Amino acid sequence: MNGAKLGADFLHKYGLVDKLPLPPFNVNTFRQICIEDPFPDDDKVVKGSLDDVDDSIFKVPNDVGDLIYGKSRFLKHMSPWQVYIPRKEIMFKIMRACIEVKEPNELWINKK
Repeated sequence: MNGAKLGADFLHKYGLVDKLPLPPFNVNTFRQICIEDPFPDDDKVVKGSLDDVDDSIFKVPNDVGDLIYGKSRFLKHMSPWQVYIPRKEIMFKIMRACIEVKEPNELWINKK
């Protein structure tokens, strides 16, 4: 993990900065999928990093009647479309955290 540090302009240099507002079908935060962020301090060092996107993009249901998915994901007589596409930075962080991992216990989500 120490060897996975980025330069300040890395995300901009390689076009990995997502434009706001982010689509609601994207995985916009690790918190949204209940996984710990492998590089939680990137937003303090790397320009354009959006580690903690506004929670209004994804709201956790509180009541029985709250929808989990947006109304646009529902079609009559069908289950909701469950589309989980990580935004560019989230996918890049997952790839960075998996470099040189050979066993499942070496993954950041399996440590501690």
